[in-house]
Amino acid sequence: MKRLLIFCAVLSLFCYFLHATDTPPSKNGGEVGVELKNAHKSVPLAILCSAAVPGAGHLYIGQNNKISPYLAADMLSVFALCKFNQEKNNAIHNYKSYANSMAGLRSNASKDLYYYASIYRSAEEYNLTMEAFYKKYLVIDYITQEEFYEYVERDRLGADDWWEWQYDSHFYKYRNIRSQKQEFEIYANFAIGAMIVNRIISVIDTALSTNRLNKENRHVYATPDVENKGFTLNYEFKF
Repeated sequence: MKRLLIFCAVLSLFCYFLHATDTPPSKNGGEVGVELKNAHKSVPLAILCSAAVPGAGHLYIGQNNKISPYLAADMLSVFALCKFNQEKNNAIHNYKSYANSMAGLRSNASKDLYYYASIYRSAEEYNLTMEAFYKKYLVIDYITQEEFYEYVERDRLGADDWWEWQYDSHFYKYRNIRSQKQEFEIYANFAIGAMIVNRIISVIDTALSTNRLNKENRHVYATPDVENKGFTLNYEFKF
């Protein structure tokens, strides 16, 4: 996440540099310039800047009044994403520690075991449930007797994967902690969605604004005409 923020900051500075260098210089050699609009801007580059950092594309094309809303929305989404991910990781640590201390589940257990511990009150209950499940297929002759024992032995939990909730209150509290983790995970996904939507809107707005500015990109300047004792009026239109 830190690398991403550093990349976004560098790209924003790059867009600002491009904006500064693209601004046409004042006319030399006795020319008096009156600039009406900024220089021609690259639409793909503006889109790239906005896709990476919302508001950077507007910085590149010189629409500074549009930078703050997009950038603020993105920074808020990034902050929310970091916060929810941190809370999710805390919830994961909490339910693992709780299962280890209250149910005896080993600390380095797999994700599947932590999930089973939220469904079944003990490893024995899980084993009995799996055995009953395969018995249904055995009764209807879907599997043979040999396959039944093979499947039961394959899915049976051993002593290393054992757990048992002594009290229902501990079992339901564990389920509640796991549900908190899932909630924070959903919130983090919403934050990611907000970042994506913000970028899409910023890209569309930047592309439309850049095209409009390029069409309006006109320059008018006067050049002294010594021979005719007057001025030559120059009109430039870039497209």
